[in-house]
Amino acid sequence: MDKNYYDVSYEPVNNNQPPKPAIYYTIGEVSKELGEESSTVRYWSNKYYDFLDVEMCNTHRRFSRLDIDKLKVIQQCKQKKMTHNQIINALKETNFDITVVENSINEINKHLDIQLLAAALSVEVNKRLDAMEERINEKINNKLDIQNDVIKKSLEDISEHICVTVDSMIEESLNEIEVKKEDLDKLTSEISKQTEMIQEMKSAYVSTEEIKKFTEKQNLVDRVKSWIFKNK
Repeated sequence: MDKNYYDVSYEPVNNNQPPKPAIYYTIGEVSKELGEESSTVRYWSNKYYDFLDVEMCNTHRRFSRLDIDKLKVIQQCKQKKMTHNQIINALKETNFDITVVENSINEINKHLDIQLLAAALSVEVNKRLDAMEERINEKINNKLDIQNDVIKKSLEDISEHICVTVDSMIEESLNEIEVKKEDLDKLTSEISKQTEMIQEMKSAYVSTEEIKKFTEKQNLVDRVKSWIFKNK
C-alpha cells in the first residue's frame, strides 16, 4: 500500500439529525423565541446592556444562549408590571436566578396587592365620605330652608303687626286732629263772639258818652231854667 494513502472510515451524512444549537442568535431569532417584537428586544438589550453580553457584528446584534435566558427573566419581570428600577434591583440582588427573581416578584406583587387594596379602600372611603358629606349638606340645607321659612314668616308677621300698629297710630292721630280741629272751631267761634261783643261794647261806650254830654247839657238848661224861675 502506498504510504501516501490512508484507510478512512466513511460515515454518510444524516440530514434528519437536528441541527446543533448555534453559538449566537440574531435579533430576529431571539424575538421569535421570546414572542416579542424585534424593536422590543432591541430596546431591552439597550436598557439592560450592563447585564447582557451582546456581541456586535458590524451593525448587527448577536445574542448568546445566556443572553436569551436573561432576556426571558427580564420579560417575566415586565409581565409582572415591575418598573425599570425594580427590575434593575432584582437583577442585581438575584444575579438572574429565576427562582430568586420569582420570589422577589411575588414579594413585590404582595406589596403591590397591599397598595392596590389600600388604594381601593381609600377610594371606597372617599366615596362614603362624599356620600356622607352630601347627606349632611342636604340635611343642613333642609334645616336652613326651614329656618328661612320661619324667619320669613316671622318677618311677615312683624311687618303686618307694624303696619297695623302704624295704621292704628295714624288713625288715632287723625282722630286727635279732628278733635283738636273741633276745639279750634269752637275757640274760633268763641273768639268771634267775643269780638262781636267787644265791638258792641265799643258801640255802647260811644253812645254813653253822647248821652252823658247830652245829660250835662240838659242839666245846664235845667239849672238855667231854675235860676230864671227863682229870679222872677
